[in-house]
Amino acid sequence: EGSVLTQYRSDFAGYGIALEGSIFAPSRWGDAGLLYPLNAQLMIAVFRLVDGDLLPGSKLLFPAFYACLLIGCFRFLRRHGATGVVAVGGMVLLGGTPIVFLHATMGYTNLMFTFYLVIGTLWCEEAAGERNPRKAVIGGTLIALGIWTRPEGLTMSAAVLAGLCLSMLATRRGLRQVLPAFIPPVVVGI
Repeated sequence: EGSVLTQYRSDFAGYGIALEGSIFAPSRWGDAGLLYPLNAQLMIAVFRLVDGDLLPGSKLLFPAFYACLLIGCFRFLRRHGATGVVAVGGMVLLGGTPIVFLHATMGYTNLMFTFYLVIGTLWCEEAAGERNPRKAVIGGTLIALGIWTRPEGLTMSAAVLAGLCLSMLATRRGLRQVLPAFIPPVVVGI
């Protein structure tokens, strides 16, 4: 085996999925085997299958999640009355946080996980304020994708949803607005 193959074996179970054509390939590729959720690995496999990952497009996944996290936070701030300067300042503050920037450039799934939880929570908060169950489902779906991204996703998602419930009770908005957000995480968790 060449050094490139050894590197793929330790770093990219997604390439193994694409090469073997099976979702069971991570048992032989990567370090975590089948115990790790396959969200990121399947995204990497799609790039490999579509164009052989020539660009390599899969390396753009993590900076794309970084940009989406910043844009999602900017959107939330603007929709809730922040001026453009304050919203851009929030983006710069979040984007300039060393650990967030490191995870965006090194390809860690922690950034994907953070994106799903943070933006999902913001969508749920927006749904509660607008009494919009569709936005609650979108937020719940994002939170559910967090479960499918990291092994501790179930615990963290439960904590996020519990915090959301406490927020609704503390502000006396009631839980009805965010109940649809619980459906996707329960389905994915099961």
